[in-house]
Amino acid sequence: MLKYGPTGALSEYYYKNGVFHGVHYGDFHQDCSALFELIDQEEAFLLQTDAKRRILFDLYHTDLSSEVLEYLMMHLSHISSRIYKIAFAAQPKELRKLKRAIRKAKPISLELCMFGTDQNEDKTWLVS
Repeated sequence: MLKYGPTGALSEYYYKNGVFHGVHYGDFHQDCSALFELIDQEEAFLLQTDAKRRILFDLYHTDLSSEVLEYLMMHLSHISSRIYKIAFAAQPKELRKLKRAIRKAKPISLELCMFGTDQNEDKTWLVS
């Protein structure tokens, strides 16, 4: 039976002889309250098991304001024990803001991260 996470992504998603967990935080534009509610649901879902996961965060078409970045840093800190590798997909400007925020807040090691505009490249990196 297929299992889906709170964001509607297949969990676990099989790709090129590997597997990862997709998280769709995209298309929220400036709707912070709906995004934060979904982040909380996804966090509870990820914390249900002790397994470390390869995770893809789709952040396309979500404005990474300072408020959103602060919430994401808290979220990454909470789920850090469940992250084996993590890739972030978004527009270049948003990726720069996200990388700066992670470098400053240090919720996870940058060595575990990939920042890309091409989700297929991100997926390939995750399962390699």
